[in-house]
Amino acid sequence: MDFHSKYKSFPGSLSLSDEELDKIGKLDINTFFELSVDILDCIDVLMDLQQTIFSTLDMSKAVSMTGPGQCRLAPCILIILDSSQLYDYTVKLLFKLHSCLPPDTLSGHRQRFKECHARLKKFYYICSNLQYFKRLIQVPLMPDKMPDFLIKSDGSHELGPIKVIPEEENQIDRSPSPEPEKSCSIF
Repeated sequence: MDFHSKYKSFPGSLSLSDEELDKIGKLDINTFFELSVDILDCIDVLMDLQQTIFSTLDMSKAVSMTGPGQCRLAPCILIILDSSQLYDYTVKLLFKLHSCLPPDTLSGHRQRFKECHARLKKFYYICSNLQYFKRLIQVPLMPDKMPDFLIKSDGSHELGPIKVIPEEENQIDRSPSPEPEKSCSIF
C-alpha cells in the first residue's frame, strides 16, 4: 500500500506500458533510481508475506489440495501476479540506469536485485510444484542466471505476462435451482 500511495500513477494491477513507466519516471534518472529502490522494497515485502504464508503450512502433506490449505495459499496468486510485474519493471529500470550511470554507483541495486531474484526463483519453484497453482495460474519460470546489467538489454530477461488459467466450463454443473412448486405453502 505504501508503494501505491507514493506512486498513484501505478494502477492496482501494476500493468503499465513502457511509455507509462517512462512517464512515471519523468524521464529523470534520479526518479528512476528512487523508483527502482521502491520496487525492490515492494518485492521484499511480497517475499516476506509469502514466507509467512508458507511458514503456516506443513509442506510434508498435500496441503494444496485441502480447503484450509487452499485458503492459506490463495493470496500467493496475487503475490505471483504482482511480483512478476515488479520484477519486469526492475529489469527495465536497472538496464535504463546502467545505460546512464557508472556501474559502481549501482552496485547496491545489483546486490538487492540478486537477492530478490533468488527469493523469487525459490518462491516460483515451490508454487509451480503445488497442484493448487497448476489449476489456476501459470507460475513464471525464472531464468537460472540474473541479467547482466552491464551489457545492453535484449529483452529476454523479463518474465512477461502471467497467464491465469480459465475455469473449465463443464467442470461443475452450475445450473440454477429448480423453481419451487406453487402449491407448497411455507407458512
